[in-house]
Amino acid sequence: MDIEPIYVSGDLPKATLAAWNAIADANDPPVVFRYGGAAVRLGTDDNDRPTFDVLFVDRMKHEVARIAPWMQKAVNRRTGEVSERPVPPPEVVIRDMIATPAAKMPIPLVAGISEIPSFSENGVLCDKPGYNAENRMYYAPPPGIVLPPIPTAPTEDEVRKARDLLLEPLLDFDFAGDADLAHAIALGMLPYVREIIGPLAPLHLFDAPIHGSGKTLAARVVLTPPMGTIPFVTQSGDEEYRKRICSQNLTGKTIFFLDNVTRELVSSVLANKITSPYLTDRILGKSMEVSVPNRMIWVCTGNNVILSGELARRTVRCRIDPNTDQPWLRTGFRIPNLDEWIVVNRGRLVAAALTIVQAWVADRMPMWQGQPLGSFERWSRVMGGILDRAGIGGFLGNLEELYDAADIENAIWRDLVSKWRKAHGEEKVGVKDLYPIALEV
Repeated sequence: MDIEPIYVSGDLPKATLAAWNAIADANDPPVVFRYGGAAVRLGTDDNDRPTFDVLFVDRMKHEVARIAPWMQKAVNRRTGEVSERPVPPPEVVIRDMIATPAAKMPIPLVAGISEIPSFSENGVLCDKPGYNAENRMYYAPPPGIVLPPIPTAPTEDEVRKARDLLLEPLLDFDFAGDADLAHAIALGMLPYVREIIGPLAPLHLFDAPIHGSGKTLAARVVLTPPMGTIPFVTQSGDEEYRKRICSQNLTGKTIFFLDNVTRELVSSVLANKITSPYLTDRILGKSMEVSVPNRMIWVCTGNNVILSGELARRTVRCRIDPNTDQPWLRTGFRIPNLDEWIVVNRGRLVAAALTIVQAWVADRMPMWQGQPLGSFERWSRVMGGILDRAGIGGFLGNLEELYDAADIENAIWRDLVSKWRKAHGEEKVGVKDLYPIALEV
């Protein structure tokens, strides 16, 4: 098909509209999207995994120059003859395209990139490779993964087998209780139902009393099937966290995995981002701001992690306690090479998770009726309902244990108030009366 050239003239709105129309006509199947209020193209990282590239001036010029020829007309003053010559896209047009309000860009809105099928907000399974308009996700299945068929109305036997398969790689981990195991399963289920849950999900803390307990491995076990390779973040400061969250969001990689926390975790940036419906930030080195719905998955690992009060109430615990002082010397595991087993069985594990969610959808998506986690009510209702359907109990059953063990900040205040009341009852006291008590806390 012949592509109509775009003529350069003094009419900037006309040239900008022509360039956008050329992109829209060529964008089938879609590879250029609206994301965070900016135009992005589908690219790949150094490992050939799909990623989003924000279309700054040079990238936008690259795309536009290859979609349609650009021509400029010239009139010979002596003869009056009109001639045409090819020219590069004018930068003023490119900048005007980038400045176009997102709602007026004739390209589809995308929510992120996924290596697995996922569900739309109303429970439709979106499993078509490429862009899925129902949940606005770009599904890019990695090579070599084969998914068994997903039943539209799974039987009880199919749900049981799916649950047992998801639990199998976790049986070698000594979870402290049913709630800790349930929260680990919930983390692994989250990528499949993020559009149903919406923007807010809590921090999942994989905690242990001693190193070598398997906390990072347990987190990888549940996340590798839906997420593939997981980038890690090391403990640092708020500015570094902000930059990492922004860069992860820009590329469509929606996971923040803070591994091996070695000191008290205090971060106003993390606390704010976890409970923000949108993640907004300025792109480093560019005068451009992006704002995308919060689809980040928040994970932290460490030994006896101490959290600030504001982070503790945004967290669910997945504690592992092997009850030995040298857990790395243990033998006799059911699955000796767990990393390899996960890779080999990745397709089956993905299908098992999809089967459980599909059973919940087929039951008309019943919501969990327990006490939800504050600020994460939708996550609590949906995830609790899915776990109930799978026959996995204990969900949100260890919150008080988490607050007592990890929220030292509030524990100190409770101790102070308790000693204050014991010493003085209801009587009015001054600072000089409370100072000795504070020294004891």
